[in-house]
Amino acid sequence: MSPPVIIAGSHRSGTSLTAQYLQKCGLFLGDSLLPGNASNPHGHFEDRDVISIHDSILAANGVTWRLHQRIVPVIPDTVWSRLQDFVEQRQARHTLWGFKDPRVCHFLSLWRMHLPDAKFLIVYRNPIECVRSMNKRHAQDCARGGQRSAFYSEPDLALRIWTASNLMLAEFAEANPELIVLINHNSLSKGMALSERLNDLWRLNLEQRSTAEVYDSALSISAAKPLRIADSDVGSAAQEVWSRLRKLEASTSGKSVTQEDDKIMFHHETNAEKLLMENELLTFEINYCRQKLRDTSQAEKAIETLERQLRAEQFSAAKANHAYQAIASSTSWKISKPLRVTVNRFREIASRQKSK
Repeated sequence: MSPPVIIAGSHRSGTSLTAQYLQKCGLFLGDSLLPGNASNPHGHFEDRDVISIHDSILAANGVTWRLHQRIVPVIPDTVWSRLQDFVEQRQARHTLWGFKDPRVCHFLSLWRMHLPDAKFLIVYRNPIECVRSMNKRHAQDCARGGQRSAFYSEPDLALRIWTASNLMLAEFAEANPELIVLINHNSLSKGMALSERLNDLWRLNLEQRSTAEVYDSALSISAAKPLRIADSDVGSAAQEVWSRLRKLEASTSGKSVTQEDDKIMFHHETNAEKLLMENELLTFEINYCRQKLRDTSQAEKAIETLERQLRAEQFSAAKANHAYQAIASSTSWKISKPLRVTVNRFREIASRQKSK
């Protein structure tokens, strides 16, 4: 039996892309997966049972998926039993399986306790890209009628979430290098042969494919522009975690990491009020609404064109019908007789087709 594969990475790091790819390669990820939405149109590839287990743990500890600090989780007995049942059922039914959920970043040791043979595929991504992707998602949710979230009032919240999740990943990887494979999101976008690497290391018997088969460049987001932050200490903490992950990837892969800046571009905005007033989420929300207006305008123009074509067709049909009526009412037997024969023949054929 192949070892279970746990796909871990902070929110918006590329874990959905990785899970989609591995599912195509033959890895079973669950019977009931979270469907896609506007920000993840191809799907989340998250098992609802796993999400429920993690959310129950978070709720029992008074936090949510927006966890941005270290916790030593208390695991209620009911959740402990559910976790054990989940593992037993998956082990009994599947020889090649795993799961993906960004929440698992905080519970890797817990899962290792229940799955001592498990392997951990850690996906990390430039924090600026993750933060902007998270901001964009919540801004668009708000633009579609959702409520304003904490991301609007806490300018560094997304970066704190990234730092807390990836710190847990770095610490686990440093303590268990034999259990992990650590990859950068950029490697996935460039079409790496990940299944081949995992087969060699973990003997998974995955179908060999390229990640380029599932990578969607339309969903990418840029880190070229510096990220404005309110707290310089948050930026320093994120930089330290980023550097650790970069070194880990190089040490565990045995080669240099992907071409990417080791220094993250932050801009410390000392005026917190200005930062909130110029919140990046508001920019994403405005751009989304503008795009929808453009889409609506284009749709209205297309409808107007179709309506003009319809009116032209209706006018042509009316003229043809008028001409037909004129011919049908003609008293000239040279015109009316052949026409009546044709009409009767048409009615005869139509009647036969109805009777079949």
